[in-house]
Amino acid sequence: MKKQVFLHVLAALALIFLLYKLAAFTIVTSIFIGVGTAGLGLLYAMNNRKK
Repeated sequence: MKKQVFLHVLAALALIFLLYKLAAFTIVTSIFIGVGTAGLGLLYAMNNRKK
């Protein structure tokens, strides 16, 4: 589980950077999208782990 959390945090940081630098999003919007995406990914991973 720790590895999944680390990978989701890493992916969120990469997404925030890409949205902010390359897609010209504001930093607040980039953080919101990145954290939301990482949270949804973690929820999905936890739900699949129970099955």
